[in-house]
Parts: sequence; C-alpha cells; structure tokens
Amino acid sequence: MKLVWKILIVIIVAVLLLSAATVFYVKSQLSKPAGKDKTVILEVKQGESVSDILADLKSKEIVSQTWVLQIYLAYKGKIRNIKAGTYEVSGSQTIKEIAEILGEGKEKIYKITIPEGFTLNQIAEKFEKSGLFSAEDFKKEAIAGNFEYNFLKKFSKEASLEGYLFPDTYYFKPKTTPKAAIVKILDNFEKKTKDLQTAAKGNGKNFEDIIVMASILEKEVRVPKDMALVAGILEKRIAIGQALQVDSTINYITGKSEAAVSGPDLEIQSLYNTYKNKGLPPGPISNPGLAVIKAALSSQKSDYLYYLSRQDTGETIFSKTYQEHLEAKQKYLK
Repeated sequence: MKLVWKILIVIIVAVLLLSAATVFYVKSQLSKPAGKDKTVILEVKQGESVSDILADLKSKEIVSQTWVLQIYLAYKGKIRNIKAGTYEVSGSQTIKEIAEILGEGKEKIYKITIPEGFTLNQIAEKFEKSGLFSAEDFKKEAIAGNFEYNFLKKFSKEASLEGYLFPDTYYFKPKTTPKAAIVKILDNFEKKTKDLQTAAKGNGKNFEDIIVMASILEKEVRVPKDMALVAGILEKRIAIGQALQVDSTINYITGKSEAAVSGPDLEIQSLYNTYKNKGLPPGPISNPGLAVIKAALSSQKSDYLYYLSRQDTGETIFSKTYQEHLEAKQKYLK
C-alpha cells in the first residue's frame, strides 16, 4: 500500500508541476506576437465551432499556437461565446488581443459586396443597410467629391462616379468615411482595369466610352457570351447614325426595374434618353464588372442590327432586319 501511495503522490506532484508549467508558459505567450506579421480578414460564422475558427487562424498563419489561445479563451469564459462577424486580425497582435477581438466582438469590420451592374443609388443603399454611413452621405461624396485618378481626368465636375465604383467585396473598418470608402473602391478600379485602359488606348478607343458601353451591356444582356456581339451592334448603330434605342437607359432615368418601358417614358427629355438622342448617353448607367468591360473593349462585328432577350430563358435573339426583329418580339416577348 505504501508503494501505491508513493506512486500516487508522484503522479499528483507531476500533474501539479505540469499544470504550473503550462500556466506559466501560457502567461508568457499572452503578450507575444501570435503568429506571422501579416494581416488577414477572418469571418466567423454564426454557430461556427471553436476548433474550426482556430484551424482557420492557424492556416492563415495568424496564430501559431492555437492551443494557447484556446486555453486563454476558456479561462476568460469566452470559449462558447465567440462573436460572429468579420474581423481584421494580424499575427503581430498578441494572443490576448485576438482573444479580446473574438470574445468581445471588438473592432468588427464591415463586409460590403457590390454586385456587377449595381447603380450608384443601389450601392449607397448597401452602405446604409450595413450601418457604416448613410446613403445620402455616400451619394453626396460620389457626386461632389474630388478624386485624382487618370481615368477621371475627362470627368465632368457635375457627373457622379457612376460606372467607376468597381463591383467587388470590400472590407471597411468602423468609422470609415464615405470619401475613404470611395477611394478604396476607385483604387481597386484602377488596379483591375489598368491593362484594359492601356489596351483601349492602343486600339484607339476612348476608355470612358468603353465604360459607358459596358454599363449598358450589364443591363441589356443576360448571356455573357453575347455581350461582345451586342456591343458590336450598338457601335454599328452609332456609326450609321441610328439611335441606340436602349430601354435600360430609360429605366436609368425613371429608376424603374422592369424590363419593359412605357410610351410616356420614351418621351422624357433627358440626355440619357437613347430613343431621342443619338450616340452613347453622357455617362454610365451602372457599374460594370471586369468581364463586361472586356466585352465592350472587344466588340464583335456582325450582320445583325437588332437584338432582344427572351423573357423566359434570357437567351439573346439576334435579327438582321427590323421586320425580323418585330417577329422575334412577337414570338419571345409575349
């Protein structure tokens, strides 16, 4: 029995020493950088397990010893109460700081996704719904703000940034101003379209016109592979002096979302009315994505002069003559 007690005492002492050593080690790591000196976006989903969150942090090289973070979260009573949200975290932060971010939901950042083809108004509403700032403040800055970019040099002072608010997913810190948000979006536009701006210049094309054309294609064509062909048709209409007669520009004036336009709408006096005015409208009618800008830049010539999108499938139907177009409308737009 004495031997058993001795063994038991040795085990207890060993466990206590190990526990003390662990506590000492964890404390020593709390104020050190958690991982590599890099910053990433961490998205914590509602109900996501701690093990999955820790694995994500480890794979992103933000926390090298995730078990230390796990112990500290448990000690602080936050292991089952990690706040869902989107965070910006860095490996240069300490375990303590990262635990505070996850356990308290501190410094939660705003994730804003701008879909392709969204208008300035729709983007402004996205920001307002996120709670970052009001739609009105965003629109005021997008219209009256001063932004120094080469692609905006021919930009009218009275125009908005419609067309240049590049569709993508963005992350913003709390208290980001509308101007700072717009600068981030325009920086992305410049980065993503730099080669296309060069290509347009090399082909003797006006890049501003390419963006206007792309903004129309976003609204007019539902099948991506047909966009370059439609761009060619619209360019042909301009070349022969025919009005574009694009319904989406009318909807841009009225703010309506339905595809069809009414007779009275066609009589609206506006430079964006492509039934009354020849050539491209004075500015973009949406914010096009990269693929559509490429399609506008690589317009395809054809014998067609008319097109429409089927209401049921979205398929683009092309016609060479107006009579063929009328027949297609009768067949596919009932």
